[in-house]
Amino acid sequence: MLNAIRQAGLLWPTLFSVAALVVLINLGTWQWQRKTWKEGLIAQLAQSSKARPQSLADMKLDRQVDELRFRRVRLFGMFADAGQSIEEVHLWTPDQGGTSWRVISPFRLEQPVKYRGVPRDWVLVIRGLVAKDNKSPTRRESGQVTGRQEIVGRLRFAETNWATPSPNTETNEWYALDLNGMLKALQARGINGSQSRSFAANALPFFVEAEEAFAPPPAPQPDLKSVYLSN
Repeated sequence: MLNAIRQAGLLWPTLFSVAALVVLINLGTWQWQRKTWKEGLIAQLAQSSKARPQSLADMKLDRQVDELRFRRVRLFGMFADAGQSIEEVHLWTPDQGGTSWRVISPFRLEQPVKYRGVPRDWVLVIRGLVAKDNKSPTRRESGQVTGRQEIVGRLRFAETNWATPSPNTETNEWYALDLNGMLKALQARGINGSQSRSFAANALPFFVEAEEAFAPPPAPQPDLKSVYLSN
C-alpha cells in the first residue's frame, strides 16, 4: 500500500495530512482541558469578588496570582498629592459613549504590609473612570480628596502583552495595566519610597480597584465589570 501511495505521488500529502490530524486532535484536547480549567477559575473568581473584604496584613500575598485575583481587600491610608491635586496616571478605556480614562493613583498604606518578608507601604489604586473632557485633574478639582481614606476594592494584576501599544509618558496616557511601567513613571515624577528603597521597589505587586467613589462626579467613578475571563 505504501508503494502504491508513493507511486501515485501521494506520500508527502498523506504524511502531511496524518501529521496535521495528530496536531488537531492534540489541540482540541488541550482546548477542552483549558476550557474546563478556565470555567473553574471563573467560578472561583466570582466567589472571591463577593467575599468579605480582608486586611492586606491578614492575607498570604505570596500565593499564585490566580488565587489572589479579584479578592476583596480593605485599606487605610492616604493618596500621594502633587500640589493641588492627587498624583495619577490615566488608562485609556473605550466604551459605548466614546473614550473614557481610568484614573490610577499611588496610595500610601497606614501600616506597611510585608511581601516576601519585606515591608511595603505603597499600592496603586484604580479610582474609577472619568470622561475624556475631564481627563485633566484641573477639570475636576472639586472631586479631589485629601486626608485619611478607607478603601474597599478588588486585587487586580498587570495585564500587558506583545500587542499592547507603548504608553505616552509625556501626555500621561497608558493603554494597559502596566504595573512596572506606571511605578517607574511615578517614581520619575518624584514619588518617594523609603530611605533605603525606591518608590517602585516599595510598592506592592498589584493594583486595588476601588468599589466606591471618593467624591461625586466629576471625581473618578468606579465601573467594576462582572468577573470575566474568556474561554
